[in-house]
Amino acid sequence: MNTQKNKLINISLFFFTIYTSLLFIQLYLQINKYTLYKNKGEEYVAKKNELETKKLVKEAKKDGYVAYYFPNTTVKFADKNSLYPVGSLPFTNSFNGNEGYGLIKYQTDRLGFRNKDSVWEEKNLKNSIFLIGDSFIEGGINPDESTIQSFIKKSYKRNVINLSSGGNSPYEYIAILEKIILPILDNKDYNIDIVLAFYDNDNIKNNSKLNNLINESPQVLSISKNEGIIINEDYYKGLNETIKVYIEKIKTHNYLIKKQNFVLKLIKLNDLRIMLNYPIKSLFKSLENIFNKEAYLDSVTSRSIKVLSLICKNKCNPYVTFIPSKRRSNYFLYNYGKEIEKSANLYGIKFINLQEEINFKNKLFYSPLGRHFSTLGNKIISEKLIKTIED
Repeated sequence: MNTQKNKLINISLFFFTIYTSLLFIQLYLQINKYTLYKNKGEEYVAKKNELETKKLVKEAKKDGYVAYYFPNTTVKFADKNSLYPVGSLPFTNSFNGNEGYGLIKYQTDRLGFRNKDSVWEEKNLKNSIFLIGDSFIEGGINPDESTIQSFIKKSYKRNVINLSSGGNSPYEYIAILEKIILPILDNKDYNIDIVLAFYDNDNIKNNSKLNNLINESPQVLSISKNEGIIINEDYYKGLNETIKVYIEKIKTHNYLIKKQNFVLKLIKLNDLRIMLNYPIKSLFKSLENIFNKEAYLDSVTSRSIKVLSLICKNKCNPYVTFIPSKRRSNYFLYNYGKEIEKSANLYGIKFINLQEEINFKNKLFYSPLGRHFSTLGNKIISEKLIKTIED
């Protein structure tokens, strides 16, 4: 009995020692705000920008602007409406973040995306480039004249439509392809190019709930003889109801903006878990690839590329690209970009290899106070995309 008791004590001490060590690391990260500013000057600028942004947000709300409703957030409240949101509310004065260019404000288009609504007019739509991705492709923190969309439009003289939102994942890409692109291609004979851009954090797990929600969701648009493309009434009604639930949750339960107190964050090793998430995930992915060379084919990423291929067959020109993170490297020889390229090649889609010609670690490539692309970064990427499409 004593032997068994001693074993339990030793095991408990072992795990306690490990946890205590991790606790000290978490404490260090927490005190240093995890971002670990390079110097006091950088920290001062970041904090000043945070205060300025709060002031700008307050002013924007007074003027009738609301925060853009990101699909990857609102989808959590959409199951009762059997809806998969792909954008925000249509014709709504909205704002995004501030990474040194001021608070970005605009009015959403008829489908709830960041576009001038004229992009959906028949005369413009028939010769279009659709951009599908997340905040990097949308240009969430860039002024209108400095987005990838804007640079392509200026240089290439074609209609360019943004179907991207911050936080998007391959599930949003599938929903956009099936609920927006497919009905357009089925009803119109247009000259259309589609660029599907993946980011480093798009490598997510399969989710049966989201799969079902996409299947159940109504089409986002309808095509009227008189009015052209308009938002589908069932989708619009469901989106409104979903966003009402989302807003109510924030008000009553402080659901998404809940701030953990210092002690709770410390006990849960919050920052340490965030820091280790990507390398650990990459390690398991690397091991999976060793034992199963075709594991990537079952991923949501590969499935979204397949959907693009099927939808575009003889009806449009598809392209796939990958945007790496400036903070991450290819841990344990795992390369998400290579998996995307293999999937694109498998389904006969041109892969635009941005990493070959662009140094994503160049500081000038990013916004002054954040991780998104600067005006220069957007310009260089747009030039690469244009060159590939023209060829």
